[in-house]
Amino acid sequence: MSDNLTIYTNANQLPKLTDNQISILAKFRNPKKEYLVILNKELVSCPENLNIPEQYKTILDSALQNAAKKILKNWVSEFSYVPTEVSENLFSQENILDTANDAVQENLSKEEFEELWKTCETRKHYTSSDKYKNNPQYRKVFAKFEELILKLQGTKSKFEENELDTILIKIKEEDFSGEFGQYVAKRVQYFKNKPVKESATLDIL
Repeated sequence: MSDNLTIYTNANQLPKLTDNQISILAKFRNPKKEYLVILNKELVSCPENLNIPEQYKTILDSALQNAAKKILKNWVSEFSYVPTEVSENLFSQENILDTANDAVQENLSKEEFEELWKTCETRKHYTSSDKYKNNPQYRKVFAKFEELILKLQGTKSKFEENELDTILIKIKEEDFSGEFGQYVAKRVQYFKNKPVKESATLDIL
């Protein structure tokens, strides 16, 4: 049986948050209103065991928090009065991840993502290297890496967890702040819940 979360209509109403809590704010402009709930921080935070640079974790955190805000805003919009509570089941990890994934898909088409990949610094780095030019095995491994990257676009793609970690580790730092890197980070977060198959090593890259 699920518990209900209190809905606050002003940030000043919030109690003091513990270290493992975070407030989620949904704003409306016309008329001007705001609604807040308190969630477990783990629900909207990058997993601690995800071995990626700190700035990438910030991107993932932001995507998950925005998804929680969207869930709250959509739910509150259904009422003609001000609700005082909401079921915590509405903010399940699965629901937050699915909402974040939907937001990502709205931003980029398959063709747009492929175009970003073709022009990103990561792809340039590997394909311009001497290893790529002179080593057939290196090119074969890169092709596997490229296949993993492009599979991120699919909603039914399946990954082993270490494949997802490898994707983020192998992406160059220059891409972290751009549209390509942000898209990849969000998609990896979505698939982190669905590890399925064994991956080939990409250590040669």
